[in-house]
Amino acid sequence: MRDQRGAATALVGALILAICMAMLAAAWLVGWIGSLHRARAAADLSALAAAQSFQRGGDACQAGRQAARRNGGELLTCRTEGHPEQFRVSVVVRSPLRPAITGGPRWAKGTAIAGNLDVS
Repeated sequence: MRDQRGAATALVGALILAICMAMLAAAWLVGWIGSLHRARAAADLSALAAAQSFQRGGDACQAGRQAARRNGGELLTCRTEGHPEQFRVSVVVRSPLRPAITGGPRWAKGTAIAGNLDVS
């Protein structure tokens, strides 16, 4: 029978490595979920700022762009429909996906709609 001394050390080392890898994966997942929430929040705020500006007769997309930038995002698309009394503003915003993985996705996108136009 062979000597079994040190076998437990190797097993504990492998277990610690597996736990560290799981914690790293969990940290990445939490970071990505946070990035998605930031993109959605930036889109919501961008749509609200654009809607307010449109209702007041201003440049809706410029207001949405500024709001997205202030919230760490970048306005990709902006569309307005209707007139200041009855309207809808649609926006798509992207923000950096963190932590980034080489060769993986780099951006989280969020979309939002604001206004009072019923298009049922």
